[in-house]
Formats: sequence, structure tokens, C-alpha cells
Amino acid sequence: MGKGSKIRFAEREDEKLINDFLSSRVYIHRHLDWRSPAEWLGFQPYLVQESPSKKIEAVLNCTPEPKDHFWIRLFACKKSINPVQTWQIVFPAAQKTAKSLSKNPKFISLAYQDWWRELLEIEGWQEIQRVIQLEWNPNSLERSPLSAHYCIRQLRRDGIGEIKQVDDAGFKSLWRQSTAAFKNAHALADYATVYLTGGQIIGFQICTLEGKKAHLARIAVLPKYQNIGVGKALVNDLITHYTNQGIFDISVNTQSDNEKSLAFYKRLGFEETEESFPIFFLD
Repeated sequence: MGKGSKIRFAEREDEKLINDFLSSRVYIHRHLDWRSPAEWLGFQPYLVQESPSKKIEAVLNCTPEPKDHFWIRLFACKKSINPVQTWQIVFPAAQKTAKSLSKNPKFISLAYQDWWRELLEIEGWQEIQRVIQLEWNPNSLERSPLSAHYCIRQLRRDGIGEIKQVDDAGFKSLWRQSTAAFKNAHALADYATVYLTGGQIIGFQICTLEGKKAHLARIAVLPKYQNIGVGKALVNDLITHYTNQGIFDISVNTQSDNEKSLAFYKRLGFEETEESFPIFFLD
């Protein structure tokens, strides 16, 4: 940190300053979620390091979501300063705030860029698992008829509370999402559907689209309804939806050690790619 620089909490009024900073020559790590850096303003810890002339030198956001899990959502610093040295100044300030918000703060980060992975390793973070990407191979799809009793329809905004309950039941706390996150996901989704039985939502999927590339961003099924074809029906439906539009590039991410998830996707014609990145943890 340069002489006279200071660290302060980011404010909503900083939106333009931060956006301009992030579009300049900076090192930048962004978490893969459904919110922009500006949408996290107002939540803490969100810190700005600024020079005596009020110019931003670095920003760090690690708002806990879910509770007690402080994912590194944004870290950026000017390329003219050392990112490790900057981190060593800014991160302790974030830790202090985190300890005031949680009795047991856990810090987690994806690392899909070499400079960021190296920084975390230097700072003593431990790799706990890897996220891998799979892509659908149309030639290996195992298709089967769907049950006459199923009902798949598009996700409506009034169903977000229900899909959050499904999600909470299907994922460990580390991977859970908030209601606000699902509202954002629904707004940004290209194709989001729910599986109903007896009027109850028991499964859902959310898919995004960039150009001609579809990505299955989230899928969950209530535990009591797993292994009976609900997830398979949701995936087959989205594959049909996209292939009918001439879109065959469909991907999904999962943890490398999640054998059940890997087996599920492979049965549906997805194949592992060389694309993967680690997840780091600091307790």
C-alpha cells in the first residue's frame, strides 16, 4: 500500500468508481455467481483501498453467502502494484470484519487463473477439491421414454421459494444459494424449468446461454425423489429444448470427487473435458 493510502468500506455511491477501476488495467478475480460487483455493494466485507488522491488501488468483496461461508467474490488490484503484497494488507481487514459477523468464518475461493491460484498458495490456502467441466456428446446420449405422470414447466418467479427448499435439501451448506441469488439466476436464465408431482416442485434446473453455448448452471432434486428419473427428465428436456434450436454445445460443471454426479451426467452423454480449476479453503 502506497504512502497515505487507506482502506475503507465500499459504499453504493462507489459503483461508477469501481466499475471504471475494473475496466482499467488490473489483476481481477471474480467469483462465478449471478451478481455483478455493483450488486454486492451494501454488503460486507466489501473493501476499497484508495490513494491519497481518492483513486482506487484495490477492491475486495467476500460477503458471506451462505452464512459463515465467505467466498472471495471479487479481488482486483492495479497491475502497477504487487497483488500479493496488496492482498496481505487488504485481506486482514476483511478477516476482521468477517469475525465480527460470524463466530466461525470460513473463507473459500475458486481459482481459475494462474496468478490467483499462486497468490492463494503463497498465502497458505489449501486446495480442497476441483471443479471439472463436462460437455454433452450427442452421439452418446442414452434416451428413454419419460413417465406419463411427470410434468415439466418453466420456472416462474413465484416458485423461487420452493426451488430454494429443493436446493437446500440437495446441497451441502457450502454450495447453497440464497433466495436473492435464485431471483438473479431466474432473471438471467435462458431456460429454467421445474419438475412437479401432485402440484409440488420436486426438482428444477437453470440453464444459461451465451451465443450458441448452453450451460447447465444448477440442478437439484429433493432427496426422497432421487434415483427415479427426475433429474434425467429435466436434463433430457433441456437437451431437447436446445437441440430443437440447433444448439448442441451444452456443458455442466461438477466436483471431481462427486462420483454420483459424475456417473449421472455420463449416463446422459456428458464427457469430461480438460477444463478444471481448484477450490481453495482457509479456516
